[in-house]
Amino acid sequence: LLAEIIDLNGINELKQIKSLGIRELFIKDQTFCSKKKRGEALCNFMIENHMNFSWTCFLRVSQATAEFLQLLKNAGCHTIIYGVETFSQNILDQYSKNITIDQIRTAISETRKIGIRSICTFILGFPDENQKSIEDTIDFAINLNPDFAAFNVYVRKTISVGFSKSLEKNYDQSGIFAENIDDNGVLTGKEIFELRKKAIRKFYFRPRYILNEIFSIRSLVELILRAKGFLFLFKSS
Repeated sequence: LLAEIIDLNGINELKQIKSLGIRELFIKDQTFCSKKKRGEALCNFMIENHMNFSWTCFLRVSQATAEFLQLLKNAGCHTIIYGVETFSQNILDQYSKNITIDQIRTAISETRKIGIRSICTFILGFPDENQKSIEDTIDFAINLNPDFAAFNVYVRKTISVGFSKSLEKNYDQSGIFAENIDDNGVLTGKEIFELRKKAIRKFYFRPRYILNEIFSIRSLVELILRAKGFLFLFKSS
């Protein structure tokens, strides 16, 4: 029954990974186990077989129930990445995210209560999005207060399925950032670029955030990594 729910190859891969002495995993699926039964079975397998992995995954906010989050933590999950994208419910609906602002708030709150770190990804500069909408998203990120936030820019690609209803524009919501940003019909690329830098400054350079990061350091390695991270953010902002 287990092999029917989880793929047998997946089980063997986990065993092989463990045998190699690997303990830290990054599960790259954009939604960890979109089928709940499969996710539960996979976590229970890791727990029952003492895999002892420490791992990060992507999860939809609609999946982040207290019960499921506790199971993830018991299986070794320490960090979850959520695609929040924007504070605009209209934009979320337009791009068929099928989530609400209230679901986002609840997911981040429950994740924090369970003791799992959260990373929220945001996209700035959707087509025809104005400055106020972007600044509302920045403030939303601060109010959510996840452990980390990634502020990406809505970019256009020449070869892409895209998410825009306009096949001519062929926009792509990849989350890739480039300094050469196209205008979005309301803001210039330079204005969007500056708003992204503003987002980084407002989120990461809050005194409270910096103090929390300092007091969470437990080793010299962590100190070096945090210092490099803040240096990168400083250059990016």
